[in-house]
Order: sequence, then structure tokens, then C-alpha cells
Amino acid sequence: MRAARGLRRGAVVDHLTGALGLDRNKREKVDGYYHELETGLLDVKRVDPRVWEALAKKLKAGISDLLAWRPRAIGRRGSTCERRTRLRPSEPPRYLRADSNSGTSRSHPDEVDRLFGRAS
Repeated sequence: MRAARGLRRGAVVDHLTGALGLDRNKREKVDGYYHELETGLLDVKRVDPRVWEALAKKLKAGISDLLAWRPRAIGRRGSTCERRTRLRPSEPPRYLRADSNSGTSRSHPDEVDRLFGRAS
């Protein structure tokens, strides 16, 4: 949906970071979670409504349209992201490792984790 509107992922991530009032140091983490959301790897039911509202505004779409959208599989083996995950299952993505700017670790969920439904 984003690509169909001619938007770059970075523009959407910047919008989300600002619209959700998040620290700019969390941009990489927002980018990672947005990528997971866009590729169908996040449970959409757990994502905070504020994320959907901000996305709907940026994409000029209804929230129901965003929730109904499903990523297109690439090739026979699924999405590129799924293939990457299978290749390196033991190594978490960089945005989920310890946050070098704040010194927090993955064991202490932050606002970004909560917004994207990944808080324990």
C-alpha cells in the first residue's frame, strides 16, 4: 500500500516516530517494527490503535483498509523477510538487541515495543 502511494519506507517511519511522540533515537527500532508490520510478521491485533491512526493519516487510507491488507508473498518460499529469518534464526535483528543509545536491553520493553505489540 505504501509503495503504491509512492512513499518510501523511511518517510513512513519518520512520520510514525514523530506522530507517536517517540525519541528520534528509537527510529531504527520503529523502522524494524514497521518492516515486520508491512511484511506480515507482526500480529496486527496487538498493534496499538495510535500506530494504525498515524499510518492511516500518512497513507491516506482507512484503518479498516490497513487492517485488511495482506502482504504479497515473493516466490514459492514466502517473503524475503521470512527467508532471511530462516537463515539466521538465532540472531535477533539489530533493532531488537540492546539499545546502545539508552543502555536498555530487550528484557525491558519500552514504548516502541508496547506500541507494536511486542511488550511481554
